[in-house]
Amino acid sequence: MEQIFISYKRIDKDKVFPIVARIEKELGCKCWMDLDGIKSSAQFASVICRAIDAAEVVLFMHSSAHLNIDFETDWTVKELNYAQIKKKRVILVKLDTSQLDNIFLLEYGSKNNIDSFDPDQFKKLLTDLRSWLTRDYVFEPLCPCGSGKLFKDCHGKSLSSVSKVAADNKPQTQDSGDFVLNVKGVEYPMVFVEGGTFKMGSDDSEAYSWEKPVHQVTLNSYCIGKYEVTQELWEAVMGSNPSHFKGARRPVEQVSWDDCQVFIRKLNSLTGKNFKLPTEAQWEYAARGGKKSKGYKYSGSNTIGDVAWYTDNSGKKTHDVGTKIPNELGLYDMAGNVWEWCSDWYGDYSSSSQTNPSGSSSGSYRVSRGGCWNCVPGSCRLSDRSSYSPDDSFDILGFRLCL
Repeated sequence: MEQIFISYKRIDKDKVFPIVARIEKELGCKCWMDLDGIKSSAQFASVICRAIDAAEVVLFMHSSAHLNIDFETDWTVKELNYAQIKKKRVILVKLDTSQLDNIFLLEYGSKNNIDSFDPDQFKKLLTDLRSWLTRDYVFEPLCPCGSGKLFKDCHGKSLSSVSKVAADNKPQTQDSGDFVLNVKGVEYPMVFVEGGTFKMGSDDSEAYSWEKPVHQVTLNSYCIGKYEVTQELWEAVMGSNPSHFKGARRPVEQVSWDDCQVFIRKLNSLTGKNFKLPTEAQWEYAARGGKKSKGYKYSGSNTIGDVAWYTDNSGKKTHDVGTKIPNELGLYDMAGNVWEWCSDWYGDYSSSSQTNPSGSSSGSYRVSRGGCWNCVPGSCRLSDRSSYSPDDSFDILGFRLCL
C-alpha cells in the first residue's frame, strides 16, 4: 500500500522523482503519484480520492508553477482540500525558492513548509515520516470487491483481525497485484503487469538485424521486480556478495545465469513462491510500459539520461537502484545500470505471432537485456538484445525477478 500521497505538478517531475526515490529508499515505504496522467476528470477524481484515502501522509510538492494558480480549478489544490476533509497529515515541500500564496500558509502553517534543498530540514522530514509510518498502526486497505470502501467498512471487521500468518504466506498469483517481498528484513517490491499484446522487436533505422523481424506477442499477466535485484537481497538469500561495485542498494553483479538459478531456488525455498527470471518477451513488454506504453525509445523516456546510468553519466560504475526516473509501470533501471538476464536461450526472432513465448528450445547463450553502465545509448534501447554464456559473470551482468 502506498503510505504517502505525492501531490505535484507534472512540470516539476524532474525535481520530484529524485525526492520520492530517496524517501522510498530511506524509509522502505511506497509513495503514490500520478505518473501517467488520467484523461477523464471523473476517473481522475475517483483514483485520486482512493489514493488519498489509503495514504497516511500527503506531501504537497510546490514550486513557481503554483504561483498565480486558479484555486477553484487547480487539481493540486483539490487534492489538498480533500486531504484536509479526510484529516490527513499534510506537509508542504518546497522545490525551489519561490514563495507560496499566503492562503496556503494560513491553512497549513509555515512550520509545515519544508525546504527540500536544506539538508537539516529534509533530514527532519525523513525522521518525522519514519515516526508517523512505523507507529503501532494498522493500515486498512480498500476492499478488493471494488466498492471503494475500506475493508473494515465493507466487511464489518478490520483486516488486522485476519490471521497475520495467512496474510504473510498468501500465495501470489498472476492476478494478485503489486506486493512487497520481504526476506530477512530486506524488501523487494514486485509490480503487477497486466497482460496484453504488443509488437516485439524493432525495424527502425537504428535497429540491428537481431532485433528483427518485428512480431506480435501476446502475454498473460505477471509480476516483475520494481528494481534490479540488489546486493542486500542477494546477501540475505545467499549469505555472500559477489559484486565488484559494492553497495547494499546497488544491483548485484558478477552473477552468471547459472548463479541466478541457484539464488532463485533458495529464494523459492525460503518464501514458498515460484520466482524466476522473466522471459525475453516479458522483459521487453514491461520495459515498454505494458498497456501504459507511450512508445518511448528507452524505458520511460526518449532522453536516455533521464532513465539510465550509461557510459556518459555512470562514472564507470553501477549506481543505487531507483535513482533515475521510472517507466510507465513504475519500473526503474530497465535501461542501463546492469544488463539483465532473461530465462530464454538466445535465438533469431520469428515473424509469426506468438503467445507467451519462451525463446529457443536450446542454444549456447542466454539472453540479456537493457544495457549497462558501460553501454552507449544504442545498446540501452528497448529493443536491443545481447547474450552471454550461462556461466559468464561480469560486473555488467545482473537481473530482476519475475513471478
